Amino acid sequence: MNLTKTRIYAAEQNDLVFCRDPGKQILFSLIASRSVFISRISSIIACICLMFTVSCGKKAETKTIDGSEVSHSPVSTDVEKFIEKQTVACESNSYCPNYLAKIVVVDGVNNYRYCTGFLTDSNTIATSSSCLPSLMRREGQSCSSDVFIFFPKTFNREAERVGCKEVIKFSPLVGHDPNLWRDDVSFLALEKPLTYRRKAHISRDGIPNNRTLNAWMVDQQGSFSALIKKTTCQAVQNNYVNPLASNASSPNMLFADCGLGIGSTGAPILDNQGKVRGMISKGISKSLRDSINNFGWLSEPLREMAHGTNFACAPLLDNEDMLDERECMKVISDRAIAELRERMTSFGLLFEEPKNQLKERLEEKSKFVKFDVKYNTSGNIQEANVLPRCFKPLTNWLSSLNSSRNTYVFNISLPSMKFKKVMDGNGRVSGLIEEGPEKPFYVQFSLKQLRSFKRSMLWMWNNIDNFTYPNMSEECSLF
Repeated sequence: MNLTKTRIYAAEQNDLVFCRDPGKQILFSLIASRSVFISRISSIIACICLMFTVSCGKKAETKTIDGSEVSHSPVSTDVEKFIEKQTVACESNSYCPNYLAKIVVVDGVNNYRYCTGFLTDSNTIATSSSCLPSLMRREGQSCSSDVFIFFPKTFNREAERVGCKEVIKFSPLVGHDPNLWRDDVSFLALEKPLTYRRKAHISRDGIPNNRTLNAWMVDQQGSFSALIKKTTCQAVQNNYVNPLASNASSPNMLFADCGLGIGSTGAPILDNQGKVRGMISKGISKSLRDSINNFGWLSEPLREMAHGTNFACAPLLDNEDMLDERECMKVISDRAIAELRERMTSFGLLFEEPKNQLKERLEEKSKFVKFDVKYNTSGNIQEANVLPRCFKPLTNWLSSLNSSRNTYVFNISLPSMKFKKVMDGNGRVSGLIEEGPEKPFYVQFSLKQLRSFKRSMLWMWNNIDNFTYPNMSEECSLF
């Protein structure tokens, strides 16, 4: 055995040295002892490093208010340092339900989202699906390193941070227009049950039009601190912003004057009994607001509005019943929205009844001439121009006039009217009628021509206007 092999073998055998040459035994023994010493030192160092690694990876144990121990990773990344600075409190240190939470979502590098969440059971928190980045909208998706949940201090609970385990259920959001989102809600599993906190109760009772409701929402103040505040909202239906919101069971809703801030997405909308009827999704877009302002129809400033989810229809974890399944499952599309907006802004539909009443008034104006209305449209205004359309059946009146007369003149007063589309602060379109004083006219036609040819020239005039209508007969042609 050569020297190298002897040394290695001796080291592996710790203190035992086997050497065939007695003369070299002492030398080999010394070499082996030195090798063993080095090997032992290396082992000790490796053990120390292993212990240090385990110690570094161990999570710090902290006591929670229920006495249980919860592990928290020490500050070791920029994200964790940012998260460690997060705080949330009830506004003005007043009461807020202890099921409410601020949710911080990591969305890429140095980009964070703030939302509101609320407990639905001891293991689950609800928030909006739009609060989550698109890559996280998957059932079973881990959220432990992307979603962080903070509960404020209340009169009976200390402030608390809780981790997120996984996405249980979520709304698939198609496109970027919230009008096309049937619902915007997600349910997240917590890393530990919160048996000592209240749970919000979700109601399927729907959201009636004009109903005033309460909202609890996070209002983020800068990068780290936030307040939870209570505001009031009003449900708004049958308006231009979202014409699909038309029923207490409509799946997506609009809420006005909620006082939105950074973090209001996911805020619960509650009735007077504290039951959750809906959830705030996001405010209406600036482009839509600008478009409405540019119409020139607003009779007052457009109110602040937010899209929202109606829990009469939204998917839940343990209840698939709906208040009105037909309404909840109706078609939601760009085409449906466009058709509804066209209907609610149509002059014909807005003013159908007053226009019919105007025609009835004109029927009584003259027994000789039939008057009708031609509408001139300019923007949101239609002006009614009353014009002679034809003679009424000659057999009903021509023979009653003096046969020796060749012409006939009579006086008439014709209405002056404008139809105007207006929009109120709720985005609801209505019709406004502006009626001016009636305009007096003289009307003249030829009896001789009517007797001979069943048609005649007709003149209309007053101090301002002068009109001529040749070859008018009983045939009422369209304008």
